Amino acid sequence: MSAQSPPHATMHISRKTLDLFLQCPVCAYLQETMGVREPRSFPLTLNNAIDELLKREFDAHRANGTVHPAMAAAGQDLRPFQEQRLIGWRDGAGASRTCSESGVTLFGKIDDLWLGTDGAVHVVDYKSTGRESNATLDRPWRAGYRRQAEIYQWILRGNGLNIADRAWFVWYWVDESQGFNGALKFGCKLTSYDGETRWIPKALADLRRTLECDALPQRQADCEKCIHRRETFVALRDLGVVSLQAPPSDDPSQLPAPHGQG
Repeated sequence: MSAQSPPHATMHISRKTLDLFLQCPVCAYLQETMGVREPRSFPLTLNNAIDELLKREFDAHRANGTVHPAMAAAGQDLRPFQEQRLIGWRDGAGASRTCSESGVTLFGKIDDLWLGTDGAVHVVDYKSTGRESNATLDRPWRAGYRRQAEIYQWILRGNGLNIADRAWFVWYWVDESQGFNGALKFGCKLTSYDGETRWIPKALADLRRTLECDALPQRQADCEKCIHRRETFVALRDLGVVSLQAPPSDDPSQLPAPHGQG
């Protein structure tokens, strides 16, 4: 599809779906096209509670126009950004932007925005973890966090905001040195990440092309979730529930064994 002739129908895709596609096109296809989803995990109730408390805490500084102690401790003169649309962007339908090249509307819910002294707005995400050593982006499995920041930067630039390349992550972890005694104490630190968003339009076009295909994409990597989804697809096909063609690797015996087996 060309940039001059985008699809007539807009396709709405969440940030999580795009991230899933980047990890495994087969999983994304089976989820979005066939409705074959992975089993739901238990909600992270403690993490969600911390996230909600942080939003309230930063909102208080937003109302007062003051710098949060975590920002001050990091030597950053950044203040929570005053933006009426923020409520809907984080608690409602989320922020969205339509890619002109592919006709895909990408959406997602953000945590916060901070305003710098230069007038640029920074994307902010709250993260909680069990120990300080995990409060870092320098791990292979943190690639999703980095993409998350970049996707939000791309979306918000399409909403008329002067978004800085630098995003911020606010990490909170349990301070085990303080003991428990009926109350958890948390450590806190900020880490920055300079995002690059030029990859997003092409990724959205690739995603749309894959989802609109009448056959499963070829498996490209070892993916444990893909094993579950594809075996479910094969079972549904054998029962006559679906009739789409699948590549030879849809045979469960040809799928990679879960890690630790084989």
